[in-house]
Amino acid sequence: MNIQDAMSSGISGFQRASNQADQAAAKIASGVVVAPQSGNTVNMTDEVVNLKIAEQAGLASGEVIKTADEMMGTLIDIRV
Repeated sequence: MNIQDAMSSGISGFQRASNQADQAAAKIASGVVVAPQSGNTVNMTDEVVNLKIAEQAGLASGEVIKTADEMMGTLIDIRV
């Protein structure tokens, strides 16, 4: 895997994690607003777990981006 592929993979992963976090947060918010008798129930435990998974995925993707950036910096220093 080259550095550009690693950077792209990290960015894509971060975007997916961000979308997943947005979806979980929206479901949590809708579950709080909706009255229980309306029949629209949100499993808060599942959505909090999904939010935590998205957080960890975002952190991992951030590390991939950071590592690819450091590798690029090292290559630039070597070539100069």
